[in-house]
Amino acid sequence: MFFMDSSSKKMVFVNVPHAKTVNLLLSDVKGVCISVHKLVMSKEIKEVENNYAIAQKRLYDTKKYLETLLTGGKINYLPKEEVVNALQFDVFPLSNPAQRKFVESLMADFDIISKEIDEIYQFKKLPRLNKKETVIKEKLANYDSTMSLIEKKLYKLLSDMDNEWKSFSDYMSLRIKNAITLMTAVVIFALFLYFVFGTFISNALKKPITEIVNQIKALSTGEIDLTKKLEVLSKDELGELSIEFNRLMDTISHISQFKKIAEEDDTLEDVYNRLGKIFKEELGLKDVIIYEVSNSKKI
Repeated sequence: MFFMDSSSKKMVFVNVPHAKTVNLLLSDVKGVCISVHKLVMSKEIKEVENNYAIAQKRLYDTKKYLETLLTGGKINYLPKEEVVNALQFDVFPLSNPAQRKFVESLMADFDIISKEIDEIYQFKKLPRLNKKETVIKEKLANYDSTMSLIEKKLYKLLSDMDNEWKSFSDYMSLRIKNAITLMTAVVIFALFLYFVFGTFISNALKKPITEIVNQIKALSTGEIDLTKKLEVLSKDELGELSIEFNRLMDTISHISQFKKIAEEDDTLEDVYNRLGKIFKEELGLKDVIIYEVSNSKKI
């Protein structure tokens, strides 16, 4: 029920890497800004060149991230002396036409930024000239304006991706809620079936057992109707028990009838003749000899 469908796979393997890439872009954009401002404030030419090299390196990384969003590829991010925070993940190309167009516009913006940084660097290397600092400040202001626009675009792109994630989270929450409702309904239905079939089986077992117990109680008190038979409702063990009990009642009934008839005979010879007739008819014996043994003793 909670299998990973195409939507789940897209969020985990496509949208999440896209969002990670945009976050790395934002981190590098901030790094570029810091390096450029340090470049402007630097007094020594070595510091200027060092900050310019750092800015260009970060700018190169941002362009590679943008290219990866468009064409796909693998991201390897390893901060200096922070191996624990290293990142490595695959990125699929953006499939949303609007987002692709958005990234392409960002690449054009970064080309402008690259030119503005080069201009600031070139002016910074020049010897002291009139209005040099004023020109650098103007170019820095243009750079800040362009970079601010880029940051807003990146945050908007990230916001769109977050909205996709939110929509997916709402979708999964709905699925989980529906699954819980379904499982609750299944459990309730199972309990209902258990109660219904349990009651039915209990009654089915109780009736024949109760009848057998009542017959046995009546037999023990001598108030039993030997002609009354138990109803055989099944072919299981209870059915076999009912059949055997009915046979027992038949046997007792025959013995009882024979006893009553024997009591009506006038002489002992009549009783023996009746016994012999039963042995011949019931047991198939040809000849029957009955001996009478007396326990009397001579004194």
